[in-house]
Amino acid sequence: MRRLFILFVFQLFSLCVYSQYEPIYPTKPYSLTRTRIEDLDLKCQSIDLSRQYLTKLPEYLLKFKDLRCLNLMQNGLNLFECEQFLLRFPKLDSLYVAVHSITEIPKSLIPKIIGIEFMGFDMTGLNKILDIKSIRYLDLNTAYVEGGYMMKSIPAKILGLKDLEVLNIHQCALDSIPDGIINLVNLRELYVTENQIKYISPNISKLKNLKCIDLRRNNLSECPKELFEISGLESLSLFVNNVKSIPDDLSKL
Repeated sequence: MRRLFILFVFQLFSLCVYSQYEPIYPTKPYSLTRTRIEDLDLKCQSIDLSRQYLTKLPEYLLKFKDLRCLNLMQNGLNLFECEQFLLRFPKLDSLYVAVHSITEIPKSLIPKIIGIEFMGFDMTGLNKILDIKSIRYLDLNTAYVEGGYMMKSIPAKILGLKDLEVLNIHQCALDSIPDGIINLVNLRELYVTENQIKYISPNISKLKNLKCIDLRRNNLSECPKELFEISGLESLSLFVNNVKSIPDDLSKL
């Protein structure tokens, strides 16, 4: 038992340091923060242009005729100004964008979007974004509802996104993970850090595809045994909670 406990703590520490949510790419992405343009394979299908402070798309992208996946999050792009440029990629079907509202997305690009970083400040705007049923990656960071109050609970529309694989809800004052979490059958990674979570539904144990759960900086007073009943779980972080003990049987980890 002592050995298991030490291993458990080590796993938590490792996750705390190294875990981060990443988009889902059909092939290994080329990141332009780490790769020179001239070194890129012109047949590559995935390119990461996030965090580049772009205000327009670079012309060299047009060289990549087989481009399927493009990450444009955390830039200063106007998608209406980029629309015709992006439509020149006939194979593009996986687009990651950061928006404040659905009105920032041209209708022609909506079918291509699978990843959204929502930066809006009202629930009405979020609900319209969640009408995009193709979303597989959703990032909500300090999301507010109308009137300035934080989210408190996971919206029903999020729990209805059957294809969702990665969900990040950070600093939204969530106080629980509800029963409806069972509907996210394809969820692989769940990040709910720096909230106020006190309760986790036992239904979470039924998410067989779930590999990673990050619960750092919440208000859990105990470690729910159902977390250890998730058959495919590989990473779990409970740092900075009020947990006083862990389940006696960790053999399922």
